[in-house]
Amino acid sequence: MSVNSLLKAAKQSFKDDDPNYVIYCCDKIIEEHDKNNYFAYIFKGKALHMLKDDAKAFASYEQAAKINSDEILAWKGMLELQRDSTDYKRFFAVVTGLANSLLAKNDPLTEVVTEVRDYLKKFKRKIPELTEYYYRQVIPGSELGDLMGEMLEKPEIALYQLINIVQEKQNNYVKSQLFKNKLTGISNMSEKSQLAYNKVIVTAHKQFKLSELCQRYIDICTDDFHRRKMESRLLEQKYELLKASPPEEKKQLFTEVFDMAHGMVVVNNPVQHAWDLYLDWLDLKSVDSLDLIVVADYIKLFGNVGLGAVLYAFISSDISPFERKRVKEYLKVEKKSKRRHNRKNKRVLKNIKTTEDTEDDPHDESTIPLEEAEQGNSSEDLSAADVLELMIQGIKVAAESILAHRIVVAYYLHLREYESALEYAKQLVTLVSKEQKKTLLELKNTKKDSLLSLATAYTYYEPPRHFSQALRLYDSVLASSPTDIQARIGKGLILVEQKNYAAASELLEKVLEDAPDHLQANLEYSWSIIQIGRYSEGREGLQKAYKLIDGTDPNSLEMRGTTLWRMAESYLMELKSLESPDEETAAGLVKSAFDLLIEALKQSESLSAPYSSLGYIYLTYYDNQTRALKCLTKAFELNAGDMLAARELANYFSDNKDWEMVEVVCQRVIDSEQGRLAMLSLDEDGSWPYRMLGCAALERQDDSKAIELFQNGLRLNSLDVDSWIGLGEGYLARGRLDAALKVFNKALELEPDNWHGIYLLAVVLGEMGEFQDSIFHLEKIADTRPDELCIVNRLAETLIMKTNYEISNSHIARSMDTALKAFEALRKAADLSPHAPSLWRLLSELLKLLLTVESHIEHIPFDSLEFIMSRAPDTSSVRLLKEMGEDDHYKKLKTSNSKVDKTCYYMIESARVALSVTGDGAARLLRSSVTYNLGVAYLVAFLRLERSSLQECSIKAFKKAIILENDNPEYWNSLGIVSLVQSPKVAQHCFIKASSLSPRDPAPWTHLAVLYMHHGDLDLANQCFLRVQSLAPGQAACWTGRALVEQAKGDNKSASQLLTHAHVMSNGKSPLSMLLYSFSVVKSLIGSEIDEQNLDSVQELNVANLSILTYLKYYPKDRLALQVATLIIERVRDFETGLRYSQQLCDLLEEKYEQESSPEIAVALSTALAQLSRMYLGSQEYDKAIEVSEQSMDLLEEINELTEDVQKIMLSSLAVLGLSSFFKDDFDAALVEFKKILDSFPDSRRIVVLIAQVLYDCNTEDTKQAAIDELFNHIENYGTSLLVALTLASISLVENLEEFYPAIKEELESLSLKERIDDTASSVPFFLEQLQLRMGTGTAAIWQRNAFMFPADAYTWKKLDRHVHLNVCLNSKSVDAGELSNAYIETGELRAIQRSLLLNPSNVDGYIALKGCS
Repeated sequence: MSVNSLLKAAKQSFKDDDPNYVIYCCDKIIEEHDKNNYFAYIFKGKALHMLKDDAKAFASYEQAAKINSDEILAWKGMLELQRDSTDYKRFFAVVTGLANSLLAKNDPLTEVVTEVRDYLKKFKRKIPELTEYYYRQVIPGSELGDLMGEMLEKPEIALYQLINIVQEKQNNYVKSQLFKNKLTGISNMSEKSQLAYNKVIVTAHKQFKLSELCQRYIDICTDDFHRRKMESRLLEQKYELLKASPPEEKKQLFTEVFDMAHGMVVVNNPVQHAWDLYLDWLDLKSVDSLDLIVVADYIKLFGNVGLGAVLYAFISSDISPFERKRVKEYLKVEKKSKRRHNRKNKRVLKNIKTTEDTEDDPHDESTIPLEEAEQGNSSEDLSAADVLELMIQGIKVAAESILAHRIVVAYYLHLREYESALEYAKQLVTLVSKEQKKTLLELKNTKKDSLLSLATAYTYYEPPRHFSQALRLYDSVLASSPTDIQARIGKGLILVEQKNYAAASELLEKVLEDAPDHLQANLEYSWSIIQIGRYSEGREGLQKAYKLIDGTDPNSLEMRGTTLWRMAESYLMELKSLESPDEETAAGLVKSAFDLLIEALKQSESLSAPYSSLGYIYLTYYDNQTRALKCLTKAFELNAGDMLAARELANYFSDNKDWEMVEVVCQRVIDSEQGRLAMLSLDEDGSWPYRMLGCAALERQDDSKAIELFQNGLRLNSLDVDSWIGLGEGYLARGRLDAALKVFNKALELEPDNWHGIYLLAVVLGEMGEFQDSIFHLEKIADTRPDELCIVNRLAETLIMKTNYEISNSHIARSMDTALKAFEALRKAADLSPHAPSLWRLLSELLKLLLTVESHIEHIPFDSLEFIMSRAPDTSSVRLLKEMGEDDHYKKLKTSNSKVDKTCYYMIESARVALSVTGDGAARLLRSSVTYNLGVAYLVAFLRLERSSLQECSIKAFKKAIILENDNPEYWNSLGIVSLVQSPKVAQHCFIKASSLSPRDPAPWTHLAVLYMHHGDLDLANQCFLRVQSLAPGQAACWTGRALVEQAKGDNKSASQLLTHAHVMSNGKSPLSMLLYSFSVVKSLIGSEIDEQNLDSVQELNVANLSILTYLKYYPKDRLALQVATLIIERVRDFETGLRYSQQLCDLLEEKYEQESSPEIAVALSTALAQLSRMYLGSQEYDKAIEVSEQSMDLLEEINELTEDVQKIMLSSLAVLGLSSFFKDDFDAALVEFKKILDSFPDSRRIVVLIAQVLYDCNTEDTKQAAIDELFNHIENYGTSLLVALTLASISLVENLEEFYPAIKEELESLSLKERIDDTASSVPFFLEQLQLRMGTGTAAIWQRNAFMFPADAYTWKKLDRHVHLNVCLNSKSVDAGELSNAYIETGELRAIQRSLLLNPSNVDGYIALKGCS
């Protein structure tokens, strides 16, 4: 069959609905006849489509299209297949082919439009990528887009929509990559992170090619508004790529961006970023090089917001290089329609609004169009304040603008607001550095200008603090531009400020070679050579500079005035440099300076320096203080940093003690920036304002503020000795003695001979208790300044403090030597100034102190006292002293033979004189203090002499002190003490008042307790003492008081414990505690048999002995204390000391007995003599012992009543007589005395044992037997006792009297429990053990029984178990270190032996045991 037949058959098969046969026919045509038969492929495709084999169908259609692309059937077939397919790329390929075929036949493309829109409608939501692909197919430049034109979409809209889609995709890509690389949320990226960030940005731009799309849009867009917006987006894209690109690509990208920005500026495209980049990248040499047209266009386009505000302020300011007329002409705006986007670009001039604010509210009525603002300001230019405000508001918005910062910095430098200039200059340098890093631009001029601006700000802000930074910046500029005039002048200015005039003149001279008419260089060079002594040459240079100043503005006038002032100063400096100028020359120089200063003030009255120099001339050369003060005040008003004026004013006010005005002047210096800069620039003593403020603070007793001020001064000048001393005074006033000591030592390191510092160091040392060092320093400066009253007074006060310290610490003898030195110092002080209240106060305190030590009264130099009192002024004019009067009793004190009376008189008289010299005009608190001291003096005298007149005067003084200062608890307390006996109710009221004024003070409660005790109310007294105990548990008074209360109640055990605790708390500084403790020990131990092996008792006696001997140093004639002392000394066997005190006690009692021969005195004297005889016996002075004992016995014969005390005296005396005779080998006489004792006291165990010991010591058979018989007789008649049984056992064992062993063993075993308890040395079990060993019986039961009875006895366990023995020793308070060491050794363990040697290194047994272990 032919091809046509096959095609007809295939066509018929379609009608017959037989697609398979169609396929057969078509294949046959293709295979056998014509493989490029178009209709064969068409029919085959349709048949395959009927069989649902779309893929083969599409392939068949596609092959047909390839054979003939202009035919529509193939494309329609493929379109039929793709109409419902999600393969949108194949769909658009088919649609494109269909469009081409339709155009080839000149058929309309409506079908294509319909198909595309239907397809989009069906799949747009289902396939997100479809929209972008669609726009890419229809934009200009694509095949379908070129075919369809605007039939599907307008090209601009399609391209714009595509750009938005691609930009969103690009943004999402960047975000995801940054998140993936952990680069989000980083404010300051590291270099590595920045590189990674840049890589992401560059990759995104290259991948999405958004810039190309934007450029294509710009090329086809005909709407200016949308084209400009797209240009802005393209600029942003390219700028972002520029920042992120690698260095090798930045140059090309920068050229593109800059050219684009420049083009946008040329055509006035209102894209602000383009203008900002263009202006920043212009790299102008200075802001004066700006093009006024460009500036005006910028302001017209973007209004007074951000950089626009700064530019408008700049061209309206004093530093503008443009004529005002031209500025106004260029800023004129043509009338425009007030469309929203135009109104949005017009900003208010005065009511500044940020870009964000204006965009949010474009219809705000406060937003004035530019032409209206022009009209409003045409009559009046912006003031300097308006310019500055406009710049500040603008720079807030234009925070990243380099040009804005350059302008603001330049204007602040012009205004000399260097702090603000420094802040913005730093920001400018940072911005330039960032821009260079981002774009690799050199920005040579901008960088140089920023560095010079920063260096200038550093130069003038707080000089010389930032000079080093400024010099580094100047050097940096000169390294790249060696001939830069501004940098060299800046260095010269710093050298001038640093007083390095030679180097400054050399540098500035070279500048003048390059620029001979440079004004600033001429001024500074001339001033430099004046400073180095070239006065005439310098004045010539200043005159030349003066002629160069041709302006009439305030700055020019001020510069003229400054130049004239410098010329005047040169004359004054020349005058000072002359060694001995003649009067005519001096007058001529001063007159020239004076005339120039007057002329300077005519040029500019706002300058402070001419006024200051005029004040100096009036003060120094014309001796006109009034005019000088006026000039100095005017200078200080104009400039708080004028140090000459400020210091002269401060000195004037301080000389007049007007500390409030001193504070005003100095505080203004410190608060003002000018003052702070001037302080920093001073070569010497730049800290004087802080120092004078500190002195003013000390004057008003604001110590904390003074410390702060002196510290601030020292931060400025650490070598200021006066500030160090002032700081030390502040610390001293606050009580911070350690800090004050360090400060004064530092001051003396700087100036070793500063007497004021040495004096205050001595004061601190005295307050710290370092009296010896304090006195050394005071005596040292007293030698060089003998007439300085404060030194002599302080020396006396320190000596008195040392005396008090030595008395408190029982250095009695040494304290008297110190007191004598104090008298000498007070005598010298009386010579220097007898009207000084401190002299009489110190004298009264010293005498009051010496009255506390009786032995000192004998050594008081009354001749010195009389000399001092002879210098005293008259006291008759004081009203209080008149009221007190001087009765006969008081006058007799002075002439009394008793030194105590005379001491009390001088003490009171010195207090009276102190009140007199203080005067009624003194401060109220001072008068109350002096009056109180007078009352204390009367009180001390009353307590000592017990005279009612003294008590009345004391009460009057205290009442007067309370009237003057009624809230002082010490005054109420003292009034209560003096009224305690006279008026208990008044005393109670006073104590309660004192406690209410000072609730934490234990003194009122202590005195209240004493009041209650005195009147027998023990419960209230105890409650008060408990209150004191809660307030001050470390004070001894409360414990002593409670002990006395318990003793009064009959609880002697508790009283003894409390007195022991009080003694510990007092630390040996309370005489009352020492006496009562010793007395308590005597009552508890004396009369009982003290075992020397009982360590607790022995220790108690030793402590009591030390305490009572210390007490006797204070009160050597206290009879009770002497009695207690002799009893304790006898027990501790210090017979030499005992003889001294016993003899002293006997002398006192004999004197008393001669005055009053009463039986009580006789018994006391006899007791003392008996005790003295025992002391002689202990000292082996037997003859004296016999003599004194006989005196005691003779004295007892006068006493008729035979009391227990008399019997004890007789027993003691007879025992001493017997023992003395025995030790003198007069055995018969001894026996006679002992027989007398036995006859009188047959039941005395001690006497029986003593006689037995004497008999045994005779060492004959008869006497030994007599001793044993005597002991047995005593047991038989009076029963057994521990002492007798132990003595009998000792003799029996020594003499080996076996027949007595059973009886003695029986006696020992029958001892009572009380006697076994008294056997603290375990003598009973020891002797029982020895007896049983001799008798051949077991001994273990003895120690076991003793351990059961006394489980804490270490010696017992030593016999039973060494480990238990060690544990007992560790927990026993009566075991000493030696015994504990032995207990460790007995365990035999290496570790225990080592511990034993640590406890007792001298234990030989320990070393032997240690050697055995090794």
